[in-house]
Amino acid sequence: MLLEELTIHCKYIYGITQIPIIITNSQGSDAICIPPVDAFENTQYIACLTGYLKEHDVQSTRLLSDGAHSTYGIIPFSPEADAASECHFLILGPCLDTELNFMEYYNSSIICSAYTLVHIKEAYLYFPQVNVSYLTTVLSLLYYTIFHQIITAADILKYELPSAIIDDISYTTQETLFTMRESFQFHTPYSYELKHMEIIKNGDFEKLHDVLADIPIGKPGILSKNPLRQKQNLLIAGVTLYTRAAIQGGVPEETAFSMSDSFIQAIESCNDVGSIDELSRKAAYDFTKKVADYKEKKYYSTSIEICLDYIHKHLHYDISLSELAKAARLSPGQLSRKFKKEVGISFVEYVQKEKIESAKNLLCFSDYSFLEISNYLNFGTQSYFIEIFKKHTGLTPAGYRLKYQKASFIGSIQLP
Repeated sequence: MLLEELTIHCKYIYGITQIPIIITNSQGSDAICIPPVDAFENTQYIACLTGYLKEHDVQSTRLLSDGAHSTYGIIPFSPEADAASECHFLILGPCLDTELNFMEYYNSSIICSAYTLVHIKEAYLYFPQVNVSYLTTVLSLLYYTIFHQIITAADILKYELPSAIIDDISYTTQETLFTMRESFQFHTPYSYELKHMEIIKNGDFEKLHDVLADIPIGKPGILSKNPLRQKQNLLIAGVTLYTRAAIQGGVPEETAFSMSDSFIQAIESCNDVGSIDELSRKAAYDFTKKVADYKEKKYYSTSIEICLDYIHKHLHYDISLSELAKAARLSPGQLSRKFKKEVGISFVEYVQKEKIESAKNLLCFSDYSFLEISNYLNFGTQSYFIEIFKKHTGLTPAGYRLKYQKASFIGSIQLP
């Protein structure tokens, strides 16, 4: 994956998770920092990070501890198709596993031991407190973004597990299997999972109602001894499957993954089992509906599909008709006529509409200022952004944020 495209993905992921991301080569030069603040772009900090990676000989995706209470997620990758090209690192974090003040972090950090107190105080403001499960989920998503392959939490965590724990896992597996055979209480069969996946992939609402009303045979796996955490883990696993089924059903990857991120964050915020059950039904309905919506959409010619995909991926840039025509292998004049005929609106109107949709999401689900959103979406000036936003929505960005931001996710659930 090209660095430009990866950077766009990382901006979205940071906007959702608020976990800092740094992309750098093994020498620590030409680093891309998200968010782009002085504390992360400091060459001394980047040098400390890359030096620590070399010291630990990081060659595969893993978590790396920075002292007693903070962790980085690391993905080594090559931005070019040639495997022999220079190795780069995507560095996610650090994330704190407990509440610390910046001096406690500074005193316990290994990587930042040579970092100035002024810079670490600034950087600390951007270090979120999340659990390892959430960190590995975000790292898995980034891994899929880069390689288009699935990596499991076990693959990520294997470097962190002492051999005694690995041995315990093998023992526990055999013990669980023995207990289930004795009690004749087995896991919910794989066929039940496949039925859910097929319904979502087809966008079939009628069958979804039926399958959700069914009482499944067997019982779910034990993913935690804490009842609430058990429900949360099961639904996170379910949302992961729903996401894959939605993509197979025709929903664009970015849309499906963004839905996944939103649901997983909502799951983590739930503090009672009833909310998890309600959210579980909403997840199944929302992913099924999204597939159904895309199946109802008009089918476009290959050249227009290429254009729509290009626009979707380059919303943070100035998109010209000439570069779009080049991607579609048409002349600008041909593309302009073809686009209007198939899509129903002009190229300029469509780009504006998509940028405004992205702006609406940022206004609802992030704390970015209007100027930052205007800059991210390349509107040129904040006043122009406000003008176009009001033209499409009837509201100013301030009015839209006031009306829709941070509405209760669970309280607003509406099922068909």
